[in-house]
Amino acid sequence: MTLDEKLKLLGNISCKVNQLNLGDGTIIQNFGDQKTENNNVENQQVNVENNVSPATPFTDEFIGKALLKLMDAVDEKGNYLLNYATQWIGVYRVLVDYCNYPCNFTSFVEKVNNLGLNLRKPCTYDAIQEISGIFAKPYEKWNINDYEGNGGVFNRTNKVAQELLKILGNPDKLPINSQ
Repeated sequence: MTLDEKLKLLGNISCKVNQLNLGDGTIIQNFGDQKTENNNVENQQVNVENNVSPATPFTDEFIGKALLKLMDAVDEKGNYLLNYATQWIGVYRVLVDYCNYPCNFTSFVEKVNNLGLNLRKPCTYDAIQEISGIFAKPYEKWNINDYEGNGGVFNRTNKVAQELLKILGNPDKLPINSQ
């Protein structure tokens, strides 16, 4: 498998990677910038940073409380804001972009689930694995005008992300072009 084929397997998620271990001994340094390969390097770590820096260092306990509060958040009609499993995409983007959560889907789901919370809508790999298009971009770049599809899906997911930002105390991070 070529290097380009391996990189395509990473998907279309927006993250800045300082060092990427492809699992076969190949290490790519400064991924997304100047690429250099080092083969047969053992026990290297992958440093993943979100696109928005600096991210606020929230504790797991604080994030857990915020997620529980998000699960109880309702709209003006009294309906839960987070009704669909796919709305976890909004949670994913906020936690990755602003709270130093891992952008790798499996690692993200494990980290959320290791918080030990009894969530009304559990975080699952299936719920977030289909991130594409506008949802693959950092949250600050979300814009309904760039969304290809049902505006209702964008608005529901965006409301979840906005509410989580408010709960986390970051309302200034709301995108300018949201609805």
